[in-house]
Amino acid sequence: MVSRFRFDVFGRALLFIGPAWVIVLVFHYWSPLPQTVWTHSDVLWMLVATILLTPLQAAGEEYGLRGLVLRVAGGWTRGARAGLAVGVLVSSGIFAVIHLSTDPWLNL
Repeated sequence: MVSRFRFDVFGRALLFIGPAWVIVLVFHYWSPLPQTVWTHSDVLWMLVATILLTPLQAAGEEYGLRGLVLRVAGGWTRGARAGLAVGVLVSSGIFAVIHLSTDPWLNL
């Protein structure tokens, strides 16, 4: 199987999310709430920092929780299946606590 960009899925996502996003943008544009004024350099620096740091944070989180914590917690048992179950439960629990996830169905 070759990886490729799926234009059909992207198009359906745009049709679903696009109108809602336009409504949010129009609401925020016309709302009388006080808004923060950003200079052009502030926006550019924020964009650069986000683009550079977000992949590093996500990769570190995955390596730490799905790699290290899963293996350490999995090593607490003797069997491979029990180790997998304990590792998944512990790493998922820590992941939920770190992200302040309180929805039981989402956590499940």
